[in-house]
Amino acid sequence: MTPSIFQLQNMGEKLASLQGINAKKLADDKLSAVCVLRVCEGAKIHIMSQLSAKKLIVASDALGAKSLVRKIASWGVKVDYLPYRDDMLIARKRFSEQGMRERICTLRDIAFGQADTVVTSADSLLQLFPKRELVKKYTVCVKKEDVISPQSLADKLALAGYKRQAMVADAGDFSVRGDIVDVCDVSGVAYRINFFDELVENIKVIDVETMLASNEVERVSFAPTSDILLDEKGYDYARERLSLYPENKNAQQAKELLSVGACDSSAVWALPFLKDCTSSIFDFFDDDRPALVIFDEPRVVSDKLQILEKEFSGRIKTLCEGGEILDEHKDVCISLHEVKRQLIFVRKMGFASLSLDNRLFEPKYIIEPKTRPVTKYYLDPSVMVQDLKNFALNGTKVVMACGGREQAKNIIESLREYDILATYSEDGNGEGSILATPLQVETGFIYPAVKACLIGTGECIGKHRSTEISVKTAEQALSPKPGDYVVHKIHGVGVCEGTTILKTGEFEKEYIVLKYRDGDTLYVATDQMNNLQKFVGEEHPKLNKLGGKEFEREKEKVRKSVRKLAINLVELYAKREKQRGFKYSPDTVWQKEFEDNFEYEETADQLKAIADIKNDMENGRIMDRLLVGDVGFGKTEVAFRAMFKTVLDSKQAVLLAPTTILARQHYENLIRRLEPFGIKCGLLTRLQSSKENEQLLKELKDGTTHMVIATHKVLAKDVEFHDLGLLVLDEEQRFGVEHKEKLKEKYPLVNVLTLSATPIPRTLNMSLTGVRDISMLETAPRGRLPIQTYVVGYSDALCQDAITRELARGGQTLVLLNDIEALEP
Repeated sequence: MTPSIFQLQNMGEKLASLQGINAKKLADDKLSAVCVLRVCEGAKIHIMSQLSAKKLIVASDALGAKSLVRKIASWGVKVDYLPYRDDMLIARKRFSEQGMRERICTLRDIAFGQADTVVTSADSLLQLFPKRELVKKYTVCVKKEDVISPQSLADKLALAGYKRQAMVADAGDFSVRGDIVDVCDVSGVAYRINFFDELVENIKVIDVETMLASNEVERVSFAPTSDILLDEKGYDYARERLSLYPENKNAQQAKELLSVGACDSSAVWALPFLKDCTSSIFDFFDDDRPALVIFDEPRVVSDKLQILEKEFSGRIKTLCEGGEILDEHKDVCISLHEVKRQLIFVRKMGFASLSLDNRLFEPKYIIEPKTRPVTKYYLDPSVMVQDLKNFALNGTKVVMACGGREQAKNIIESLREYDILATYSEDGNGEGSILATPLQVETGFIYPAVKACLIGTGECIGKHRSTEISVKTAEQALSPKPGDYVVHKIHGVGVCEGTTILKTGEFEKEYIVLKYRDGDTLYVATDQMNNLQKFVGEEHPKLNKLGGKEFEREKEKVRKSVRKLAINLVELYAKREKQRGFKYSPDTVWQKEFEDNFEYEETADQLKAIADIKNDMENGRIMDRLLVGDVGFGKTEVAFRAMFKTVLDSKQAVLLAPTTILARQHYENLIRRLEPFGIKCGLLTRLQSSKENEQLLKELKDGTTHMVIATHKVLAKDVEFHDLGLLVLDEEQRFGVEHKEKLKEKYPLVNVLTLSATPIPRTLNMSLTGVRDISMLETAPRGRLPIQTYVVGYSDALCQDAITRELARGGQTLVLLNDIEALEP
C-alpha cells in the first residue's frame, strides 16, 4: 500500500505544473512522448510504480529488468517479468525451460488484461512472440460450475501442450482418473478439478509431492506449455515451407516438432516460417488502451538495441555460411527501424539521468521534478538525527520504511534518545511529521517541492535481505514418479505405476500402485506416503517379493555396516570434540564494515551459514563444518568472513585451493577486500619464486602474515604457522583423505570449514550422521542468471557462434575435447 502523501494523484499535478505542463492534458494525450529528466533512483521507481496506465517498462538488459521488478514490487504493485528468448537460431534440445515458462505465463496475463505492469529487457523489442489471439485460444480456462466433460478438458490441455501422465509430477503434466483431472500448470502450481458428471464441482490446489489437496479456488487458467503456437493455417504453411528443404536436417527436425496448438519449444528454429502466427510485444496490449512504454535510460536502451542488431546480423552471416540456418532466419529479428516505427503509435516515457538525446523518440513534453537521494544513514546514524531535525524545521513530512515492525519500533526508541518524536504507522498514513513504518521499500527519495521524504529500507538498516527465490529441497526431489523404483519401509523395493482411485465402503480414496516381484501389487494410500522413498542407487535394482524375508535381512546387514562405520568415525572425531577450542570474540565494528563492503546482496542461506559458523567460533568448540552450495552460490564469501573473524582475534587463517589458478583468483579477491584494514595476506603456490615463498614462510612462522591462500604446497613439512586458527578447504573432493587430515594432526585445535559443490560420499555421510556439521546454500543469489544447457551436433559454425557470443558479453569460454591429439595450437 502506498502512503497517501506519495500517491501521484495527490502530487502529480503540482509536480507537472512546476514545469508549465497541464497534467490532465498529458494524461489524455494518446501519443504523448515524455522525457523525465534527472530524477534520483528512488523517485524514478516511485513514479514508475504509481503511474496508473497499463505499462511496459524496458531496461537495457536482463539484470536491470529484474532489479526494476524487485524495486517496483516493493511498492505493493503486481509486476510481471517478460524474459527474452535466449536463442532463436540454433536447432537444439534445451534442458532448462524456466525462461520460456515465465515468458508464456506473462504473455497469458497480458493477453487476458491481468498484467498492468510488465518489465522486460531491450532484447524483447527485437523478438517475435506468438500472436495475442493464439495465446488466448490455447489458454485453458476453467471455473467452478463450468459445463465440460473431463475428456473434453483433457483434449484442450493436450492441444495446449500438456502431457497426459499416470500421475502429475512436473510442470506441463496432467492426469485423468474418472471424475478427477489433475493439472500442473507451467508455473509449477498443481490443481485438482473435481467433476460431477460434466459439471465442474470444485477446483483445489494440490501438493504434487503428497497429492493432498488444500485451499479451493474459483477459477484457474492454464497457459500453453510453449510460446511457439500455431493454428491450422499456420501449421500447414510452415510444414509446406520447410518441405522445400528436404536435405536440411535442421529444417526436417523442426518440421517434425510442429503441431497445431502448442509446439515443442525446440521448434523455435522454424520461427521465420510461422506466417501470421507471430507479432511484436507491442501488439499484446489492448487497442483501446494503448500501453505506456517506459524506457529506463532510453539512450542506453537505444545503444543496446544497435549492438544487438549488429550482433544478430553477424551471427546470421556466420551460421548461414556454416549451413546451420537459412536466409529466411534474418526475419526472426525485428529491425531497429521497425521498432522505432511502432513506437510512433504508442505513448512513450523515458527516464534519463543526463541527456534528452535518446535516438528512440522525440520528446513532446519534458518534466524535471526536483528530487534528491537519501543519505545512507545506517553508515552514520548521527547524520539521520541532524537531517530529521532539519526536515522538522522546514515542514517536510518523513516516512521511514524500516522493513519490519520490530525494526520500526527500535528506530522510534533510538530517536527518542535524541528528543525526536517518531510515530508508528502500519501503512505510512497518519498524524505526525515523522512516521516509522514496517514497509519495505528499498530506496528512498526527497521531493523538496512537495515537502515529502521517504527514507528507504536500504538507508535505514542497510542492505535489503531477500528470500524471494524458492528452491526444491532434497526431500521433494526424491518424490516417486511413475516408473521410479521406490522403497517401502516394510515391504522393500518395488516399481511405482502411478495412482488409482479405489472405493472402500461408501468412500473413494486415492492410492499409489506399487508392483513387486512375481506381479504382486501393493496399494499405498496417499496419506501414508511417509512410508515410501524413491530408490537411490543402481539403475535397475532387484525387486523384493511381498511377504518375503530378504528385505529384512538386507536392512540388518546395512545396520551392522553403518554401526561399524559410525564407531570408527566417532572415535576419530571424539578426540577433537572433547578438546575445547579458542573462544572467539563477538563481532566488532571492523567485522561489520568488512561484511558491508560486500558488493552483492547475501541470500538467506548465506546469512544462516555465516551465523552458524560464528556461533561455532564464539562458543569455543572446535569447528568441523561442511558448507555445500552450487557454483556461484556464495561459498567463498562465507569463508572470507570466517577468515576475517579469525584474524581479528590474532589468529591465522589458511584457504587451501586445489589449483594455482583458483588460488590466484581467491587471493586477488581477498586482498582487494582487505585493503582498508591493513591485514596482510600471502599467496603460496609453485608459481611464486623461491625467494617470495621463503619470505612468506618466515612471515607465517612469526605471525606477521595473517592469512594465506595456498595450494598443496602448504602441506609441506617446512610450513609452520605462528597460531593457526582456521583451515578452509575449497573443493574438498579434490584432496585426498591424507591431505585433509595432515593439518588437523599438526594443529589439533584448528577450526575446519570445508567448501564443496559436490561433496564426496564419506564427507557427506559424516555430515549427515552428525559427526560433522553441515550448512546448505540452496538459494541462488539475486541477479544470478540460470544456466542453460543445450545438446547439439558439432559444427564449426555453431562452435564459432557460441564462442563469439560469450566473448561479446565479456564472458569466458572453455572448449573440452575427448582426444588430446585433436588439440591444435
